[in-house]
Amino acid sequence: MERDPKDPTGKTYIFTLILYRDKKGVDQQNATLDFGDGTTATVDVGKRNDIGKEIANDIERLVYTFPHVYNTPGDYIVSFTEQNRNDGVLNMIQSVQTAFHIETSFSTNPSRGLNNSVVFRNPQLTWLR
Repeated sequence: MERDPKDPTGKTYIFTLILYRDKKGVDQQNATLDFGDGTTATVDVGKRNDIGKEIANDIERLVYTFPHVYNTPGDYIVSFTEQNRNDGVLNMIQSVQTAFHIETSFSTNPSRGLNNSVVFRNPQLTWLR
């Protein structure tokens, strides 16, 4: 997440969602991104910013970008949830019935200064076969 440098009001933020998918597993389906202010967006698998770049051992990297305007300064929790998870994940019970969920919190209060999310420079792929 970062503030949109093109927005002179400072109210627009750009969220980047990066997902990693086993190409032999379940296809990425449409899912929901909740902006924490009562609005949501559908993650449309056909409108990602890349072509599904294979990075290693049948692992595909999917990148999505969402601009969003926050009209009121405040603290927000932005989350992504999707129901399709591969069956047989070794470190969890009933993986195919467990939704995938990630979230981050941030503030749009201008008195707190810049507010950007952590960016991992390398994919966290320690689970590769």
